[in-house]
Amino acid sequence: MRPVAIGVRIVALKHDLLDSDAVPFGAYVRRVLLSEDTAGLHWFQRTVDEAAQQLTQRADMQIARRATDPQVTAAMIVILGYAPLILRPQLKHALRLDFDDENDRARWAEAQTELLSSALYPA
Repeated sequence: MRPVAIGVRIVALKHDLLDSDAVPFGAYVRRVLLSEDTAGLHWFQRTVDEAAQQLTQRADMQIARRATDPQVTAAMIVILGYAPLILRPQLKHALRLDFDDENDRARWAEAQTELLSSALYPA
């Protein structure tokens, strides 16, 4: 599968997890990821490994810069991707975001895209 297709699938999954109808599944994912259970640890490891592989593929295709440490960069991206699921109540309180609202999800997605696609502190 092409990296772009994988990225689209991940974005769709994240959107589904933020949907209020997916709250029980989202709560399960949150519990698994925050536990020290082997299943959650392996799930996170696989997610980071796949993200690192995607980063390397995108760099090889010259559609992304090459990361100095793809594994650490991938982990940061994965954490950012899981933040609305894991920290949903905190984000709702701090930012007044309602992830059930399409406009608020778009607000989060735009900021995430901007952060990932341009340097925050240009050299």
